[in-house]
Amino acid sequence: MTSVYANDVLQVKKNKNKYDIVFLDSSSSVDILTGLLSSLHISYKDETNKKDIIQLNVHSLQTLDQFIQKKNLLSFDDALILLENISAQIFNLERKEKSFLYFDLHDIVVIDDHKYLYMNPDHIYNIVENDIKLTKPIPLKSLFLPPELKKKLTLPLQVHNTSYMYSLALIIIYCLFGKATTETVIKENIKTAIPKKSLAPLDPIYPTKLYFFLLRCLLQNPLERKFIYI
Repeated sequence: MTSVYANDVLQVKKNKNKYDIVFLDSSSSVDILTGLLSSLHISYKDETNKKDIIQLNVHSLQTLDQFIQKKNLLSFDDALILLENISAQIFNLERKEKSFLYFDLHDIVVIDDHKYLYMNPDHIYNIVENDIKLTKPIPLKSLFLPPELKKKLTLPLQVHNTSYMYSLALIIIYCLFGKATTETVIKENIKTAIPKKSLAPLDPIYPTKLYFFLLRCLLQNPLERKFIYI
């Protein structure tokens, strides 16, 4: 078997024409990931009768950064599918009073070239009164962190449950336009969802619904962000 993805919680190994997800920690991670798989209608099974291994009968599985390297960038339609897939997983977690804190490119896997699954349960936290309690350090070097997580943090810390919105918006911009444009958008320090002028780095998709969705997610003030696609 060949390892194709790994984090602190699980490993994905290719086993002939199938992929085994091997969990390294508690059963709660298994429950979380099977819920995310179900939200995307990805079938899985346990042929080994072991609670710490589930099997995916899919044709291909690769990380999003690997996928982008092969395709150069995502098309507009592919970016919408990415948004739709991650949104389905966000709503699945919210029904369980859980949420993503942030996203990273290498933790999204692309299944059969058209389904995008977030594979790192370590980035999922309980929601308490619309906040997330942060009790452990996070990597501060990720390009996709919201501004409230980039500064030096004093733990424990309450973070408003909109940090994932900013992070997802950066992921989508990166997939559409690349790293340089993403860094330019971060420097804009967007303070209003209805700017007096268009946001130049995103002009190629102005005035689509996606453009305004991204602006709502990229607001500097976490309390003002909205996860609305209209």
